[in-house]
Amino acid sequence: MIYKKILSQQIYEDIKKDILRQKIGFGEKLINRALQVKYGVSSTPVRDAINRLYIDGLIEEITNIGAKVIIFDFQMAFEINEVISLLSCEAISLAAERGDRSKIVDLLEKNLLAQKKNIDNDEYFKYDRNFHDVFPNFCGNRKIMQLFESNSTLWKLLVSSYPQNRDLSYKKQLNEHNQILSAFKKGDIEGARNWMKRHIDEPLINLLNGKVKSKIIVNK
Repeated sequence: MIYKKILSQQIYEDIKKDILRQKIGFGEKLINRALQVKYGVSSTPVRDAINRLYIDGLIEEITNIGAKVIIFDFQMAFEINEVISLLSCEAISLAAERGDRSKIVDLLEKNLLAQKKNIDNDEYFKYDRNFHDVFPNFCGNRKIMQLFESNSTLWKLLVSSYPQNRDLSYKKQLNEHNQILSAFKKGDIEGARNWMKRHIDEPLINLLNGKVKSKIIVNK
């Protein structure tokens, strides 16, 4: 049962989760009537949810009868990854220059610790996102913050679009986060930038080199 006051929010989160987990595939059509029946709601909350997915970049086309999930090909994956990488690295430099370094380090440490404690459940992803948000939030540039936020959902789709060995992957991610934190804490800003770029670029490099199978269309 979905409570009326949060209809569109719950539908939005449910569909978004299914797209990110690829239960709803790239290019798949979402039919308004079918969604109304599934959730037992009127057309309004379904339309509101689809409009939010469009803003996230997960929907590429909206019609009178429904919507179409994006076709996520390698070109889009490359462009999204490049944007996030550039924004994240620049945010590190600006945060070091303009932000309170002690607060930044404190937040990074808290989120890294929370990731380690929640490595066996989905809370891990919450603190992973929080870790990556720290530098944009302290960079003192609202445009960078907005661009990072608006591209983060598609970046998450890229990262989650291929199967991983959860234990090995998460331990590797935690190590890379620790390297970013350690470098920044020591004042090695270039080292922190290099580790961040390596951390962000790795999923795309693995995909391009054929080390993983993915539902992303790779046109080499």
